[in-house]
Amino acid sequence: MEWRGPDAYETQLTTFEALSRCDGVDCVERELSRVDADPDYVYLPKGAYTVRGESAVTFGSLDRSFAASTDWECAYENDGVVVYRAVE
Repeated sequence: MEWRGPDAYETQLTTFEALSRCDGVDCVERELSRVDADPDYVYLPKGAYTVRGESAVTFGSLDRSFAASTDWECAYENDGVVVYRAVE
């Protein structure tokens, strides 16, 4: 996402943090709809990661949720990341 100005930045930062804590595709889609975002692709890191240096999130349930969704398909995967493409 791109933004201009501090208000838009705060919105994007809040959305990034919320998305990073999601554990399912429904949560991701809900958070994206709050900022009128409709991405063609979603990038999911594998393994454990932190959200801006705070709580660790473990990869797994989010990937399984996207894999089970009929609205997304795996477009790319390697040892560190999986990318899902929106199904039209």
